[in-house]
Amino acid sequence: MPSILDFNLPSLTIPSLKKTVTVKRTVTNVEPVNSQYKAIIEPPLGITIKVMPETLIFNSSIEKISFTLTISTTHKYNTGYNFGSLTWTDGVHRVRSPISVRTEFPELAG
Repeated sequence: MPSILDFNLPSLTIPSLKKTVTVKRTVTNVEPVNSQYKAIIEPPLGITIKVMPETLIFNSSIEKISFTLTISTTHKYNTGYNFGSLTWTDGVHRVRSPISVRTEFPELAG
């Protein structure tokens, strides 16, 4: 059965982060050929996010490129939702994807 994390949505919600997870997203270029977008991460409080690759380079106008986000927590306790974002920018255009993460450790539930 697919996970909610497997859906290729622009937003990302992790309702129960217990350990490091990696999610994949695919985007399509709608700008001119040779567009380059750099990732800007604003992580939710207590969350570490790494994006690979950090720059998307499109060589055609309808090219699709995949990237991964690796998300981990520094929290040692259960939290409510914390919010951040991933923004792709070419210096003129900005494409922002909201990120929400809730840390949950079942052994701490009580």
